[in-house]
Amino acid sequence: MRLAETALPEADQGCRFETNRSLQDEDEGRPGVLQNEIAQFRERLVPSAGLAGNEEQNEEDSSSTEVSASDSMSVTPLMQLQQLGQNQQPTLTREQALAALDLLRSVKPLYQRAHAAMGTIQLMLASGKTGEAEEAIHIGMEVADTVQDENLRDILLASQAHTRAAAKDWEGARASVQEIASAPQRTAALVDIAFSAAEKGRAQLALSWATGEVSPLSEARVLVSIAEALLHQSQQQTFFLR
Repeated sequence: MRLAETALPEADQGCRFETNRSLQDEDEGRPGVLQNEIAQFRERLVPSAGLAGNEEQNEEDSSSTEVSASDSMSVTPLMQLQQLGQNQQPTLTREQALAALDLLRSVKPLYQRAHAAMGTIQLMLASGKTGEAEEAIHIGMEVADTVQDENLRDILLASQAHTRAAAKDWEGARASVQEIASAPQRTAALVDIAFSAAEKGRAQLALSWATGEVSPLSEARVLVSIAEALLHQSQQQTFFLR
C-alpha cells in the first residue's frame, strides 16, 4: 500500500479511477484495519470532491447533449413550412418558394405531407406562384396515389383546377375537374372555375361548361355561379365609373 502511495503523484486519471474501482469491488472479506487503510488510500487516489465534480460535469454534458439533440429535432420540415406561411412578407421570392417545396418533399409521415401540401398550395397561390403551386399539388397527388386515398385525390384535383384557373389555363382547369371522382366535389370545383372564367371575361366558355353537364342540378349551380360573377363584374365597373 505504501509502495503504491509513492507512485501516486505519477499516476494519470485513468489509472486512478480504474484502481479505485478495483479496490472497491474487492472490499468484502478484508479485515477492518485493512479496510480503513484502503479507504484512506482510495480517498487520496480519487478525492471524493473531485469524483463528485466529475460526475456532475458528466451529467451536465449528457444533459446538454440531450437538449441539443432535442432542439435539432424540434424544428421539423412541417413546422418550418408553417412558420413560412405565417411570415408577414406579402409575396415569396422564387428561392423561398423552391425552398418551401423542398421542405414539403421531406415532411414525414405521408399524411402530414398531404396536409402540408394543402397549406403550401395556398401559400404559393397567395404569392402568385402558380407553377410552384402545381408542383405542390403534384407532391400531394403522389401521396394520395401511394396511400390510395380517393378523397384526398379529389381535393387536390379541385386545388389544381383552381390553380389553373388562376393562371387562366381554362382548358387545363376543366380537365382537372373532369378527373374528380366525387360528383359533389366535381360540381363544386366546376362552380368555382366557372365563376373565375366569367369574371375574367370568359362567360361564353363557362356557359358551355354548364350546358355540357348531365345533371340538371349541377348545370343550374354552374349557371348561378356565372350569373353571380357577371353581377359582381357589373358592380365593379359601376363603382369605377363613379
